Amino acid sequence: MIELRGTSHIAGEDLESIGREVQDKQPDVVAIELDRVRLKALMNDKQGRRPGNPFFLFLKYIQELLGRRTGVAPGSDMLEAFRAAEKEGIDVALIDQNIAFTLQKLKDAPVREKIKFVGYILVAPLIMPGMNIDLENVPGEELVEDMLLRFEVGFPEMYNVLVKERNQIMAERLISLEKEYDEVLAFVGAGHVQGLEDILHRA
Repeated sequence: MIELRGTSHIAGEDLESIGREVQDKQPDVVAIELDRVRLKALMNDKQGRRPGNPFFLFLKYIQELLGRRTGVAPGSDMLEAFRAAEKEGIDVALIDQNIAFTLQKLKDAPVREKIKFVGYILVAPLIMPGMNIDLENVPGEELVEDMLLRFEVGFPEMYNVLVKERNQIMAERLISLEKEYDEVLAFVGAGHVQGLEDILHRA
């Protein structure tokens, strides 16, 4: 059985519940939305060598900026799930695509689309108040669906790289884990849950 748990990468209240959930459910394996490179960076409390990709650095800056507003460093949710599993003696599986592949594909995305995205992010502070976004908690299903649809329609190539392709890879790895373990508890960003569920239901 595969259980998906959507998280917010910067929500403090969500972070507090992750460890308790691992402890209470005692799954056979905890799967997390990380690869080895990003896990190592989080464990060392550093980001390692910064990639020479200005667009990626911009995305990273925005995420860190939001994290400073909530007091939670991006990726803390996945690190908490990892540490909770280790504490309980539960196996851990890293199910995300290697960050180097994601960065290369993101680099190859159309420049026009990336410029458009930067413009969208710069006006986001004017849009967000009307969207009732609470950074302290995991966004609701309706809000996630709305934001994903906006992303897919407005930035199709980036959506494919950052969401769709990674969903496929993570789903395939979860399916493999289910063949080895009876109970799989997977922690992934809230924006990946519906896509993963769709793939898993078709498998």
